[in-house]
Order: sequence, then C-alpha cells, then structure tokens
Amino acid sequence: MRPTLYLASRSPRRRELLGQAGLKFEIYVPK
Repeated sequence: MRPTLYLASRSPRRRELLGQAGLKFEIYVPK
C-alpha cells in the first residue's frame, strides 16, 4: 500500500474518495 493511500484511509472524509479511487486503482494496478 502506498503512503498516500494509507494516509487517505485514516481520513474519514477521504475514505469515501478512497473507496471510489480504490476500485479504479485495483483495476489499473492489480495486487
């Protein structure tokens, strides 16, 4: 997990954005 995503996951507000971006992130960059 990248530091930026880690910090965003700790923020309640950005957690929603992380959810939407997370779906696209997993598509472009498979785990």
